Amino acid sequence: SSCAGGGAVPAVCSPGTAAKPAQGQCTVCGVGTYQPDSGAVGCLECAPGTLCPKGSSTELPASCPAGFYIGNASTTLKSLDDCVGCAPGSFCAGGAAQPTACAPGSIAPSGNMS
Repeated sequence: SSCAGGGAVPAVCSPGTAAKPAQGQCTVCGVGTYQPDSGAVGCLECAPGTLCPKGSSTELPASCPAGFYIGNASTTLKSLDDCVGCAPGSFCAGGAAQPTACAPGSIAPSGNMS
C-alpha cells in the first residue's frame, strides 16, 4: 500500500493484484502471473505446466479438453487456446495427458479429432 500522506487509510491490495506505489494503485496480475497474498508489491511467475489467467490468485493445473493436449508441457499455458489439437492416428484424453497412438484397426470418434 502507498502512504503518501493525507487522511485516507491506505488500501491493501487483494490476492490476484499487486501494489504499484509509483501509480498509487493496485494493478491486476497479468496472464502468466499470480499473487496469492494480500498487500503484495509484485506478481509471481507461474510454473511450467500451469495456467494463470489475468487476475489469478493461484496457479491452476494446466488442463486441456478431450481431443486436445498441452503442446509443450514445460511451458505455462496463457489460455486454453494454447492447447493443441490431437493429430489423426492418435487419441487425446484431455487434461495434462499427451497424445496416445491409436491401436492398429481402431478408430477414434470424430469428436476427439481436430
